[in-house]
Amino acid sequence: MEIKVMAEVYRLGITIGYFTIKDVIDWADAIIEKLEHPPVELIDISLSSKAKPNDICSLLHSFYGSPYNDSPLQILLGMLSCEYTYSKNLGEVASMLFRLIDYIQLEERAEWILKEILHLSDAYFLAEQKIYGDLQAVENDIKKFLQLFLV
Repeated sequence: MEIKVMAEVYRLGITIGYFTIKDVIDWADAIIEKLEHPPVELIDISLSSKAKPNDICSLLHSFYGSPYNDSPLQILLGMLSCEYTYSKNLGEVASMLFRLIDYIQLEERAEWILKEILHLSDAYFLAEQKIYGDLQAVENDIKKFLQLFLV
């Protein structure tokens, strides 16, 4: 997988709480070890153990560049599907989806992803608060949506 795409996956993942700073640094270190001439941006990331999440996100974003590729979002959604399957913690996954809304920068061809996440986040909140809907039905809908992104 292209390093720049994975940088964006990690940027999105750290913003929603899926990844930690340590996860990002471990990823950068692993890439650096494999490359004879690693990009300076990766070295900066690797040396950022004392940085704040926003600073790491800035480094990752500058490395990735323009968000004209929706595959990082789809990769992260596939990871969230695995997370849900492993942990069965719908609340945490729904929370990560909700936080992801603010960071999605998509082209029109993937606008349906944002709309679906908005719908599922609202449905989860309403069902959890016992205002409207069935939590089990929403859980099934979230699971089906995330399974679309499994590779």
